[in-house]
Amino acid sequence: MNLYSNKQRWKQVLLFAGVCIIGLIIWLTSVIANNVKKAEIEKVQLWSQAIKKKAELVRLTNDAFNQLASKESEKVRIWAQATKELEKPLGDYGFALQIIQNNKDIPLILRDGLGHYVSHKNMKLDTKNDVLIDSLCTSWGAQNSPIEINYFENRRQKFFTPILSTISSLKC
Repeated sequence: MNLYSNKQRWKQVLLFAGVCIIGLIIWLTSVIANNVKKAEIEKVQLWSQAIKKKAELVRLTNDAFNQLASKESEKVRIWAQATKELEKPLGDYGFALQIIQNNKDIPLILRDGLGHYVSHKNMKLDTKNDVLIDSLCTSWGAQNSPIEINYFENRRQKFFTPILSTISSLKC
């Protein structure tokens, strides 16, 4: 009888130990799952904040480009108006010349009526490199018609600038 009761006792102890181990495994699984859940929630919140900040940055960048484009368009419009004023038969070119001379942003290449290089402004340019000057003027002239002024009798000069196409590309 003693042997049978010892076996029964061992079976009960092993059953209790098994139930405890299973309970411990379930509890640890629950703790680990909760920790993973919290970590994933934090990651999702961090990711959503990053997306919101990126969207705000894109919006601010678009606003800045739109403001820049409108300012540059206005500068080009005023500058073009000043060059057109030079074509008019007036005795006083002060206003138009002041606007053209105050231009600090718009890159320009000036050529005479025969297509020879005269000067440039607001850009680094090797004046001895005729091929580069010709290619820039051809490229800019294809994008925007050059602004032509008649400064004395039938003597003409042409201003070439890329700014109108630059503004158009910023809007796209």
